[in-house]
Amino acid sequence: MLYRFLSSDYPITLTLLLVLLAWARWQRTVLLDMVRLPSRRWELVGRAAVAATLALLLWVALFDNWRQLLGLFLPAGQRWMSDPYETAPTPWPLRVVTLLLLAVSVGGSALVYAYNRGGVLLPLALVVPARAYLYFLDPIRQRTDVLLRMAEGKLEGARLIDIVGTLYWAIGLYALIGSLLLAAWLFLWGLAVPVARLVVWLIARGQEARPSERFALYRQRAEAMRRAAEATPPAAPPETVPPKSRD
Repeated sequence: MLYRFLSSDYPITLTLLLVLLAWARWQRTVLLDMVRLPSRRWELVGRAAVAATLALLLWVALFDNWRQLLGLFLPAGQRWMSDPYETAPTPWPLRVVTLLLLAVSVGGSALVYAYNRGGVLLPLALVVPARAYLYFLDPIRQRTDVLLRMAEGKLEGARLIDIVGTLYWAIGLYALIGSLLLAAWLFLWGLAVPVARLVVWLIARGQEARPSERFALYRQRAEAMRRAAEATPPAAPPETVPPKSRD
């Protein structure tokens, strides 16, 4: 029973939920920018992206396989290495739902980012590091997954100290898998942002762009600081007194 849980997708999903919850508490204003926008249409896009992200986590845990999804970044002949548990391949109709939820999560987030006039340099700068992270660390994850597969027999009737030891390094494995999945999401998001910028530009042509209130507040403060600096007269140079003559 314990091994079945440890080798399932539920611990990975729980890890991702904890990471996203911590990020949401840390970047609360960014999350609010996605669900509170001046335009009702774009607000729905942001809320759909957030809802699709949460639905994706639950859907994969119940009907798909995180390890098989990571295998999509491998060459076709090596994808079997991504899932050492020999899980049956996810049926194509279920995988289509996964890909649709992923598209809404990535695409919706990119559209809201572009609507808020986010630049393309940062997303593009994330593409190469995120892909390199997957390339170099996923093989380590695969070898560690094999160790968990080999621990099946040890967990049957194991002592408490052995179970605690297995849980200790298994948590590290889930953290590694979670970081790889987040890197994969960032990789796709970085590629989607330039396309989203183009889509937003085509939609907003001839219309006044109205980014989120937080971005508008930043611009108002910057404009107020600029006007205050222009209105302040330059400080007069200090008066200098010629030195007294010794004569």
